[in-house]
Amino acid sequence: MKRKLHAFNTGEDGRDNEETGELRSEILSTIKTNNTVTMAAVCGMNDVKKALLDAIVLPKTFAQRPGLALLYGPPGTGKTHIIRAVAHVSKCTLFVVKASDIGSKYHGQSEKKIRLLFEEAQKQHYSIIFIDDLDCIFLNRDNGSNEDEDDRKILASFLTEINRIGDDIHNVAVLAATNRPWTLDLAVQDRFDTKIYAPLPGLETRKSILKLQMKGHENDLDDDNFQHLAQALQGATVREVGSLAKMACLESMKGDNTYAEANGKYRPTLRCNRCPQYQEDSKVKCDRCGAIHISPYDVPDGSLECRSVKMDDFVKNLKPNYCSVTDEMRQQYEGWNK
Repeated sequence: MKRKLHAFNTGEDGRDNEETGELRSEILSTIKTNNTVTMAAVCGMNDVKKALLDAIVLPKTFAQRPGLALLYGPPGTGKTHIIRAVAHVSKCTLFVVKASDIGSKYHGQSEKKIRLLFEEAQKQHYSIIFIDDLDCIFLNRDNGSNEDEDDRKILASFLTEINRIGDDIHNVAVLAATNRPWTLDLAVQDRFDTKIYAPLPGLETRKSILKLQMKGHENDLDDDNFQHLAQALQGATVREVGSLAKMACLESMKGDNTYAEANGKYRPTLRCNRCPQYQEDSKVKCDRCGAIHISPYDVPDGSLECRSVKMDDFVKNLKPNYCSVTDEMRQQYEGWNK
């Protein structure tokens, strides 16, 4: 789709400087100044961690050509999370860029954003430019994608900056992530020296994620329960494992609309045999056990507490076909780049 000519492109230096200043501010807003993700916070993925550290940290340590690495795999496997950890451990300034940060409806702005991105990254001691969902920006031109002249200029601008790394640029590494590596433009694929597969989490990793998610939550689960859940989640992504734990915690807040109230806090409890039936949009107290019957959505903000999370809270949300990645999809990822 053709983009509009930008009103700022009038040849007036003042207006052009104003436009550049605005674009520069947008680029600077992609810096993650509060990045505290550590390698210890990333469960499993040891091969991915090592490959990324070899591609990014070693060249920085030995003053070699900065790394160019492409991380690919199914959605939800923790690609963005581990790249934040790499930036943290390598003490690099991290620019996190998405397609929406590069795209523009105005003619010429996307190319200028790419140039400013690399320009600002060079001003730091050492930077990592992380481009998420790279396939949303640079589709394979051989796949019949509707590419226009503006798309070609954006691609050319990106390739120009990438080609400068190691020659004119010595302190900027580039990492990218994609869920569909086979749709990437071939010239873009070729520029990344290292291609790293981020697979689905294995059994022990799934178990570690569940335990990590339950840390700080009162629960009745033992090691056998975590083992059983991890086995049941065969084929799940990191995000799906974490989501199941979060849904189990939410279950522990609902309490069948029956709560014990103390000091302004509501905690789920069991019904006694004389508890009245819950009625929608009402708050009823049992004369015998003192339980309050109320919808969890009507409990005052900040006053709802969890009961202990139980195995049933997980099982209730673990539906058939819970995992989104099929065997065919997994084989496609594993077969790419071989």
